[in-house]
Amino acid sequence: MVAEGPVVQAPDEFILYPENVPIWRLFNAVWTQWRHGFDGRTGLDYTAVRCAPAFRRIPRAEREEIFDGICVMELAYLDEIRLIRAEEKR
Repeated sequence: MVAEGPVVQAPDEFILYPENVPIWRLFNAVWTQWRHGFDGRTGLDYTAVRCAPAFRRIPRAEREEIFDGICVMELAYLDEIRLIRAEEKR
């Protein structure tokens, strides 16, 4: 499998607070559900995220809060990719 877009150097270690573990797990489970445009990834396909087995396994009372966390991660990822692309063009 060939990665799309710029390669991001991951830190050797990072801190993940316990309350963010369900968000992190879901984000990784739906990683293939990106929408793409002419300039690469544009955002997650929210319908696909909500239909994913990993999302449906989350207790109903927690789903919206975890989904909100996914949206925050999505925006942070897209912002980071934009910064990397801007640096590459310099």
